[in-house]
Amino acid sequence: MNRLLCAAAAASVLLCFTPFAVAAPEPAATPAQVLATLAFEENRGQADEPVRFLARGPGYRVYLTPREAAMVFESDGQPREMRMSFEGANPAPSMRGEQLLDHRTNYLGSADPTNNIVGVRSHSRVRYRSLYPGVDLVYYASQGKLEYDLVVAPRADAGRIAVAFSGAKPRLAPDGELQLDADGLQLRYHRPVAYQDIGGQRKIVDARYVIARDGAVKFALAPYDRSRALVIDPILSYASYSWGATANAVATDSAGNAYITGGASGSGPAATSTYQTRVLGTQDVYVAKVDPTGKQLLWATYIGSRKGSATGVGIALDASGNVYVAGTTATGTYPVTAGAYQTTYTAGSFVTKLNATGTALVYSTFVNGGNVTGMALGTGGDVYLTGNANALVTTAGAFQPTGSGTTVPFVARLNATGNAMTYATYLGGSGGDTGAAIAVGSDGSAYVTGTAKSTNFPLVNAMRTSRQGPSDAFVARLNPAGSQLVYSTYLGGASYDDGLGIAVDAQGQAHVVGRAYSDDFPTTAGSFQPRNGFTSPNFSNGFIAKFSASGTSLVYASYLGGRWCSSNCGGGFLGDGDALSAVALDASGHAYVGGWSISGQFPQVEPFQDVPAYYSEYTRQLFVAKIRPAGDGVVYADVLGGRDFDLQVRSIAADRSGGAFFVGTTVDLPFTAGAQSPTAGGGAVVKIAPGRYPTRLNSSLNPVVVGQPITLTADVQNPAPGGTVSFYDGATAIGSAPVAAGRATLSVSLAAGVHKLSAVFSGDALISPPVYQLVKGQ
Repeated sequence: MNRLLCAAAAASVLLCFTPFAVAAPEPAATPAQVLATLAFEENRGQADEPVRFLARGPGYRVYLTPREAAMVFESDGQPREMRMSFEGANPAPSMRGEQLLDHRTNYLGSADPTNNIVGVRSHSRVRYRSLYPGVDLVYYASQGKLEYDLVVAPRADAGRIAVAFSGAKPRLAPDGELQLDADGLQLRYHRPVAYQDIGGQRKIVDARYVIARDGAVKFALAPYDRSRALVIDPILSYASYSWGATANAVATDSAGNAYITGGASGSGPAATSTYQTRVLGTQDVYVAKVDPTGKQLLWATYIGSRKGSATGVGIALDASGNVYVAGTTATGTYPVTAGAYQTTYTAGSFVTKLNATGTALVYSTFVNGGNVTGMALGTGGDVYLTGNANALVTTAGAFQPTGSGTTVPFVARLNATGNAMTYATYLGGSGGDTGAAIAVGSDGSAYVTGTAKSTNFPLVNAMRTSRQGPSDAFVARLNPAGSQLVYSTYLGGASYDDGLGIAVDAQGQAHVVGRAYSDDFPTTAGSFQPRNGFTSPNFSNGFIAKFSASGTSLVYASYLGGRWCSSNCGGGFLGDGDALSAVALDASGHAYVGGWSISGQFPQVEPFQDVPAYYSEYTRQLFVAKIRPAGDGVVYADVLGGRDFDLQVRSIAADRSGGAFFVGTTVDLPFTAGAQSPTAGGGAVVKIAPGRYPTRLNSSLNPVVVGQPITLTADVQNPAPGGTVSFYDGATAIGSAPVAAGRATLSVSLAAGVHKLSAVFSGDALISPPVYQLVKGQ
């Protein structure tokens, strides 16, 4: 019997109900982990009795006693206190620190050394044992925020759990969230969400708050299969509309802040103390910096001119925090700087570099002769561009100095000072090809994708040497000088296929996404979806293809999409379908993808929004997914929002914690508490956090008999590359294994009995949910 219930209770709180009190192993945390987490100090006299542990977070303090948790918030210099306790709980539970941190704290305020407090130990978790019969309480932190789990043993009564708040009045919001009003301070707890994994599919189980007459908060759960796990992961961290402006591109910095650009007409983000504080033209570019929670606009500025029109389509950051924006403009009055590459406008695009505070232009230049569709930033500050051109000023030595079509894809590299092109070249045949997206390798090579209709598209070291359908995606790599192709290939099947997004990893392996109408798109064995979800010449599925560094073979390739209706579908007549339009990578090789779907049965995995199968209204719906490094599985895939409008993801970025930011078009978004702009209009800004359990453990066979070996597989979703996984039987280490392609495996033979197995990844020291392995005697 393996029962697990977790429910997201707040933006900063996660409730979990698991079957056994986990006697967790306690690996030491690294210094980086210490900085990224709350430290629960043992009380050695630095706080009053009966405090057993204390912690300090950004703007608040936490004091843990056997009976309650006291939280003191600092706001406008005025402390506000809220206390949380559990009604009917054990008044004297055993309290224990877990996961000892590798540092000590000293209090040296006394002139008498004997009164100083030195060597205070800290832990990343604190466990209350037997808070209720069979129920443990565990406090911990995630990204600096206090969270807790409730751990429920088999046959224990979760219905006894009742949370009481002192100093705050709870009430239910219309959207099912729990709101706490505490002397002018407002806290919101997201509505609980839970689901079960049944037959490889995620089934939502309804969970909601109930406020009792005495004000205590309890949890109401719909019936569920108590023989199976019930979990929450991932977490919708925040979702907001983009201030009434379009949202076309997003980038992140090392601190987890998001930078967004697009076009603003009548409305947009509030801009103060910046380069340009309001919209001047019919449409101006905007750049906005939002903090990691999505609740605070750190700065925003506009870039435009009176009666002019411009929009940002790409954004990137350098190591100093300078912001690079590329886009299109229809006016010669767009602001450019003296000495820039092109200061006179004919027709086309622009590149603008802002300083790190958004208060000044470092440089700004026109790029005439073509429309930019994608940009990327090299390590030295060079800006790489792709798009479609008819009058591009190419450079000497360029791979293809002229174009033969009405418009032809181009690739250009603007130098770090913005005053010259390192190279500018066409890249296409004579049949109406289009460039869509670009990425930059660590050596300065440019990786480009788009759609090839030409039969004479330039090819070198091609995986496919001829166009397979009326149009194929193309994938090309140019050398750093732009003078020759390293490789260039068609990618597609017998119908229409398009390349829409591209990213490249540290090994020079390109990840290409797009849409495929072809039923014979070249997927690979072992991929997570080797077949089209719906066979029709008028309906597409998304695809992702990971190329080898040489470009001559595929590491993996897969569809991602579903059926456009549930039954009686006929031959299909939509002329659209599912598509992947954006991709980003983390250091471990996970691919974060986004796009649009009109599938009636999109293959959702671990959804954070309960969306049943539906008949499409022939409109697009945005979705996002995270794909394992080997392409053999999906961590999550979820459709977001309502069903009646044309929506899509335009850009996606990954942060260092394994979270994903994406922006796109939407008018029907389930925005979160504290959202920047909860009013519909323009675009969307969404962040998905990695979830509570970035490592999952599976057994190859359960139950087994004595002497029969099993293989334990740890699925590691942490974005850190490499590392090792330690496997535990209870608190006893039973072995370790390196992580490769997001997984670590260990073969073991166990004695007869029930074994509580868990796994810990060295990159984050977080314990996986347990697996209860039954070993039968002979």
